[in-house]
Amino acid sequence: MTEQGYLVLHFSVRFSTPGPGRCGFLTAPDSRKKGEKLHNFLKLNGSVIEYLYRHSFQFMIAYSDISITLISSGKGANIMEFVELTEAQRQEFEENGYFIMRSVLDDEMIGRLTEAGDRLMASLNLNGGHYGHRRDGLVQEPVFAELVSKTKAIPLVIQLLGTNIHITNTALLYKHPQPHELPEQRGWHRDAGVHLDLGHKDCPRVGLKVAYCLTDCDVPNSGATLFIPKSHKSGVPLGIPEGEIDPIEPYDEPLLRAGDAYFFESRIYHTTGLNFTDKTAKIVIYGYHYAWLKPEGYLLYYNDKQQPDEDVLALVDDLGKQFLGGGGGAAAQWATEHNLNLEQAPHSVTI
Repeated sequence: MTEQGYLVLHFSVRFSTPGPGRCGFLTAPDSRKKGEKLHNFLKLNGSVIEYLYRHSFQFMIAYSDISITLISSGKGANIMEFVELTEAQRQEFEENGYFIMRSVLDDEMIGRLTEAGDRLMASLNLNGGHYGHRRDGLVQEPVFAELVSKTKAIPLVIQLLGTNIHITNTALLYKHPQPHELPEQRGWHRDAGVHLDLGHKDCPRVGLKVAYCLTDCDVPNSGATLFIPKSHKSGVPLGIPEGEIDPIEPYDEPLLRAGDAYFFESRIYHTTGLNFTDKTAKIVIYGYHYAWLKPEGYLLYYNDKQQPDEDVLALVDDLGKQFLGGGGGAAAQWATEHNLNLEQAPHSVTI
């Protein structure tokens, strides 16, 4: 946003039939404003223009021979492109409880997240430890607000969980280099705590987390999350032999590159890995759960303000507003626009 309160939108303009003097305009999808010229562009071919705009319309192309790609924007209508969940990804998620999506973040995004993350973590007191873990204050940062609803991972979240979801927790993890020795315990656990109240048997899946790698974790013991595959199907507490730190079941240690993301569901047993390298492992994790699960306190109240406040809502689109508890049915609208059949179970059926 500029100081004048304008929204800066960046468009990449390309003409399918380039020629001198070609022109076109953008229109708002509002019948009352049909044909209204919002911005003219003349004699442009492969250029980038900046458009200062006070409102937040979805944009349509008025001329069929003009192609415009929205590079980035702030608040307003949903611009998330459709990414299809593959059958292999769905099967791996159902069978193993987690899967990896490669190259979700580009270098530019990684750089901005790292700069903001380093600044946020600079004030964190590790008390002589090696594990920095910050949960509050993330979505108030513009670049971390982008992760809420504007990555290639989000369409997969909706296709896996449905549309009745929001964010219940955020975490920025910095795993610093540590001595080459095993801890007294790993801290294996399930998320969301549903099993603590309802028991492990027939415990339902209530959400998932998306973890974005800001650094390479591409060798063993480089700080990535450890998973016990198929443990999301277990109806009993995880058994760990006396004197050991790991269960009898083998665990997976995914090898990841900066920009990769991994998805893991609420019931899978997992824990943070050790970091025996000479570099700090940096990972940011957002938890998406069904709307009837309450978000953690810092997402409801932060910096002496009820959240999400106006400043936060100004950073996100309509999907982001839903995911942060700002209301609306943006995910359902997005699913409908992309012909996704994500129907909820019926209350009753005819017999």
